[in-house]
Amino acid sequence: MRNKTYQLNEGLKLEISTSALAISSQELRVIDQAFDSLIHALGNSKAQLPQSTVTYSTLQIVDQILQRWPVSQRFPVIDLARLLSAFYPAAYQEPGQGGAFFNSLLNAAEWSEPWVSPLPKTRETNTLLALRAVANGLQVPQGAVVPIPDWVGPIFKRLVQVPYESLVPQHRVVLATIAFNLSCIFLKSRPSNATQEILQQLIIKAS
Repeated sequence: MRNKTYQLNEGLKLEISTSALAISSQELRVIDQAFDSLIHALGNSKAQLPQSTVTYSTLQIVDQILQRWPVSQRFPVIDLARLLSAFYPAAYQEPGQGGAFFNSLLNAAEWSEPWVSPLPKTRETNTLLALRAVANGLQVPQGAVVPIPDWVGPIFKRLVQVPYESLVPQHRVVLATIAFNLSCIFLKSRPSNATQEILQQLIIKAS
């Protein structure tokens, strides 16, 4: 993932028409730190992770890169966001941060563009990675009690808008996982009627 990101970035830098899209030196330092943090995280349990350099500013830089990179080259950056979502939920725990983060990933995957079947391979891959990031954002450690994230309502409203027949089997599995993960949070929380309704809509969509 890291090598692919840097390889694609070098390709953008070498072309005059795309050089302005390349990752800046300041952005590259932040992305480097994110990859280093993930390498450490993948070798340790979450309970053993030290305080990370991954913050909401890291996610904002990821978003900035996704906004300007060509659709066909976004997949390793979305994949990076997928892992950051899983290992560093504290980076987007403040109000509004999770919604902005996951909206940026859905936008990078062209979620609001017209849906066609079959999907182009690039869009299929980007969509799968973005959905997995959302699923990761709803993971709960065994026995833990967590509040319902403030981003659930807005993001789920976007998820249920997709024509189900346009999704490949892998997408459908992840949608079901998202619904299951939120259901687990519901077991120890008090969801509003509106939140329960949007989950029901997603379950119907994914069934």
